[in-house]
Amino acid sequence: MSMPGIFNLLIITPEKVFFRSEVTQLIITTPEGDMGVMVGHMPVITVVPESLIKINRYSFRNCSSLAVKTLPAGVTDIGTYAFSGCVSLTEMTLYEKITNIGASAFSDCNNLKFFTCLAEKPPTLGANLFGKNTSLTIMVPADSFYAYKEADNWKDLADKIIPIN
Repeated sequence: MSMPGIFNLLIITPEKVFFRSEVTQLIITTPEGDMGVMVGHMPVITVVPESLIKINRYSFRNCSSLAVKTLPAGVTDIGTYAFSGCVSLTEMTLYEKITNIGASAFSDCNNLKFFTCLAEKPPTLGANLFGKNTSLTIMVPADSFYAYKEADNWKDLADKIIPIN
């Protein structure tokens, strides 16, 4: 039985149990700085690996402390509900290689105010991308402004889309 403020940490590899102990906190040192995890708290994720190309469905769902503002330039696909319920998201930038954004991927991100998609061709978009978020501005390349406003499911968001000059 763990005492208050203590949690069980188990690190395993495919071959064996690498580490098993009760701890009060975990500090992870990365090239970008230290990240801490304490009992009763969800870790704050500030760096997403540049090698990431796909974000699977439900990957960060309800991760209330997620503070990422941009995704790596190589990301091509964001799964259904991937960021749903991430209430700490205030802005998000997707780069040129994005081709697919799943249904409700950013639903219930009620503090998301600015969403930038830099893809020249509007990505395939699932329904209900932002849920009931009414205070959102979507920024897209000026040369693709009308393509976004007319693309399937993007046209439902046409009143929120503005061109990047």
